[in-house]
Parts: sequence; structure tokens; C-alpha cells
Amino acid sequence: MRHHVHTAVVAAVVAGLVTFFLPRPAGLPAAPPTASSPGKETAYDRVMRTGVLRCGYIVWPPTLSRDVNSGKLSGIMVDYMEEMARRLQLKVEWAHEMNLTTFLQDLNNGKFDVECSGGWPNALRGKQATYTKPMFYFPLYAAVRADDHRFDNNYNAINSPDVRVVTWEGETSAMIRSLRFPQSQAVVVPSSMSPGEIMLNVVTNKADVTIQDYAALANFEKNNPGQLRQVEGGPLRVIPYNLTVPLGDFKLQQMLNVAADELAFDGVVNDILDKYEAVPGTYLRIAPPYEAK
Repeated sequence: MRHHVHTAVVAAVVAGLVTFFLPRPAGLPAAPPTASSPGKETAYDRVMRTGVLRCGYIVWPPTLSRDVNSGKLSGIMVDYMEEMARRLQLKVEWAHEMNLTTFLQDLNNGKFDVECSGGWPNALRGKQATYTKPMFYFPLYAAVRADDHRFDNNYNAINSPDVRVVTWEGETSAMIRSLRFPQSQAVVVPSSMSPGEIMLNVVTNKADVTIQDYAALANFEKNNPGQLRQVEGGPLRVIPYNLTVPLGDFKLQQMLNVAADELAFDGVVNDILDKYEAVPGTYLRIAPPYEAK
């Protein structure tokens, strides 16, 4: 009997070793790194150890702007993160200017602790990151040259092989084009290109349609009056504005969610939005989760 038990144990160990060293079947990717991997310091642990919240960000006026002379950052997300950090008794470090094509990998690999410029979550990104509660919502619209009325109240007309839609590489506009307008032509530009440069592709007839948020369209109109117009109709999509934390770092998510509730219930979020909202309707506020009587 003891001999049989010993033999079974040896067989199990051998089988385990064989399974471990077998090559991964084709088409099965390695599991993405998570904050809960054994022996790995999580972003939450690092923030608690250092007292510093390292932010990844992209420059996207007016949510996040950079002064060309001083390099100083300002905007909705800067005010929001600085106030959140103050209440958490942490220091914010704007540590890493992100690349839109690699920011989720960089986040999970620890180059920064939180994506602090608004995560724009979608189904695919939800497989690679964890999101906090929304701070507010962002409507996205289609924009065209000022004399182009082909798509007014008829977004389906964009879904045609002779319509060129300019999108950032790996960004939400590219996903919207592929899902809603798969028959259109994709004019793909680098993720480093600014919203204004993107819209100039439409003005100069290198593309027919761009997908932009209301704030970016208003900013372009201010600097280039009468060259672009918003397609008539409702928003193409409404995007929640969240912070993004490494996949599975639920302690960090919970800490930021509690702080987000405090800022919302104290009216801080609405005050910040009022400060930067040049055109009413640019940002859609979060409805309170209670009824006042």
C-alpha cells in the first residue's frame, strides 16, 4: 500500500513538470500581468510605501494642458488629482507622458501608478485594466468640413467605402470607426498627433470625418473659425471619464473610489467643471445617487 502511494506521488510530480515545460498551444496568449501576482509589489503598496501617487497622462486641453514656456500642467484633471491627493494625504507626481498604443502595458508594468488624464474605458480595455467610478461623462461627435452636410441626422451614411474617417492609432475613435462604420476608409495617424492636427486632416481634405469630443471641437473653432462643423444629431458615443489603475489592483481602486465620492458629494467636481467649461454641455455631470426632499 505504501509503495502504491509513493508511486502515485512521483507520477503526479512528473506529470506536473511535463505540463509546466510543454510549449503553450498556438493562439493562446500568456495571461496579462495583474496587480495580485505573487511577490509583486502592487501600485497600492507602492503608493502607501512612498506617499506618492505617480500619474501617467496625455496632454488633451482643456482636461489637461501644458504651458509651452514653463511646461506647467493645468486643467480639469490636474485640479481633480491635486485635490484628491490632498485629501488622501499623498503627493501627486506627473511622472509619465503616455503613448496611447502602449499605456495599458506601461501601467501594468509599473511605469506609473494611475492613468490620471481620463481613461475612456471600453470593453477591450476592460480586459487589461481596472477603472474607478466616473467623474463625469464626455460626449463624442462627428465633425466634417463646414460645407459638408452629407451625414446630418444620418450617421449611417458615414458607413461607406468612399468616406474617409481619420482616427488615432489604437484610440477610441479608431474603435468607434471599426464598430459603427466598418465599410469606411480608415485614415490612421500617430497617437502623438494633437486633436487640432487631427481636425486639420479634414479641413485639408485628407479625410472627410473626425470623431472628437465637444471641448476639442470648441477649441478648434476658436482658433480656426468656420472651417469645421459638428454633424447634426446626437453624440456618437458618451464616454465615462474614469481613472485607470493596474488590472486587479482593487485596493487602489477602492481608495480612489472613496475619494472620488467625497469630491463629488462636496461639490468639488462640479466646481472644477464649471471653471473650465467654456461652452455649456461640454461635460455631462454625474447625477446624485439620492433624492433631496
